Amino acid sequence: MRVAGTTRTRQGAAVSGLEVSAFDRDLRSQQELGKGRTSADGRYTIDYTREKFQRAVKRSADVFIEVRPRRKGHPVRLRVHYNAPESLIVDLWLKNGQLRMI
Repeated sequence: MRVAGTTRTRQGAAVSGLEVSAFDRDLRSQQELGKGRTSADGRYTIDYTREKFQRAVKRSADVFIEVRPRRKGHPVRLRVHYNAPESLIVDLWLKNGQLRMI
């Protein structure tokens, strides 16, 4: 299973060096599925297995992405993708210093 995407500025330039983490969201908890860092071309990939789910009986994860800035600052959490497919693409763009999903 995989979460992947690209991170770019509004002008289309790649944003590298961001820490990207994927989480499985349950009703009362969350569990990290994995993490990665955006490359020079702004791409990231996070591979995970079903065993990473808090409750492995689920068929798919309810995935959300958290992105940490290169410098000091608070992480940005993006919306949950319920019953995420085995290959989920989440592209991000930076607008006025704030991350948004495309």
